[in-house]
Amino acid sequence: MPGEPGNQLHLLPAVRYLHVHNVHRCQFRPQPSLHPHQGGRARPQSKMKEEINQLQRLEQETKDRVTEFTEKKEAFRAVLSKEESRVMGSLEEKLGHLNNSLQSVQKDLYIRDTLINAKGENVIQDQAFIMEYSEVPQLGLKSCLEQLEAQEEVNEAQMKFLRAWTEKRLATVVIPDLDRDLHAALYGTVPILDANTAHPKLRLSDNNRKVAYNVVAQSFDDQDTRFNTSPQVLANQGFEGGRWYWEVYVPEDEGTWKVGLCKSHMDRKGPGSTSSLGYNASSWCLEFHGGKLNAVHNQIENPVTVESLEQVGVFLDYDGGTLTFFNVTPGKCLAPIYYYKHSFSGRLYPALSVSKTHLVIRDIFES
Repeated sequence: MPGEPGNQLHLLPAVRYLHVHNVHRCQFRPQPSLHPHQGGRARPQSKMKEEINQLQRLEQETKDRVTEFTEKKEAFRAVLSKEESRVMGSLEEKLGHLNNSLQSVQKDLYIRDTLINAKGENVIQDQAFIMEYSEVPQLGLKSCLEQLEAQEEVNEAQMKFLRAWTEKRLATVVIPDLDRDLHAALYGTVPILDANTAHPKLRLSDNNRKVAYNVVAQSFDDQDTRFNTSPQVLANQGFEGGRWYWEVYVPEDEGTWKVGLCKSHMDRKGPGSTSSLGYNASSWCLEFHGGKLNAVHNQIENPVTVESLEQVGVFLDYDGGTLTFFNVTPGKCLAPIYYYKHSFSGRLYPALSVSKTHLVIRDIFES
């Protein structure tokens, strides 16, 4: 019976056996081993090392490419500089030949025009002497142009660079063939101002080549030819053809002045634009007012910029239909300021206007 002592004694050996058997099972059960590349934190660390190695390789490749491109850049820069020097040197040399040839042709034309217009027996003898001993230019513009051989081809980047460099340089270059002395010798004239056209507040002096502004009006006869509103004066001789060149000394940053040209029928009386130089269809001028310089015709003001202006040269090609204003540089070159294209008609007169300043017509034939 389960409750009897005898039965409990018989069960003890079985219980002891089960207990010992279970203990042995717990102590000797095999545990799974961890491989060094499995489980835990070992796997993420290995992956990070691999990524670091990849980044280091990429860094080195990038440095190599940078070095390669830097070397190519320096090599290209050296080639471009050498090509620039070669091309520009060649162009400047050939431009110099062209300018020399042009001046020779102009001098030859002047000699031939003089000979054609000469009259009289004595003059004919002079013609023979000049033709025998004058040196006629042998190198014309055509032969010089034929020497301009095509340059070797350069790539687009080089051409773009050279084009920009050339445009920048040409913006500051004074055209060398516009020689002041040549214009003075071929077309020069010295206008003399006409006192009968001068506004009452203008005073003439220096053999009527200088005009100055007076605050108080002078007592003059009110002739039909005299300006009575605008402070202006005309030359006593006009032009109906040919080429003419004259110069005017102008003040810097002082008062208001105009240097120009007008037709004989421009109004002399009354207020308004019809009698103001440059502000009607019958006149053209270079005007300095309020510290600004403008080329003016028919009330249209065209702003111009000049670094330093002491002398204004005026060149009229009546038959060619051009009027050009020049800056006469200290080196006796003519730097164009502005020019007008117009079909001229009638007699044209040099004209000046001053307010609170003065202007002087230069005698261009004085040494």
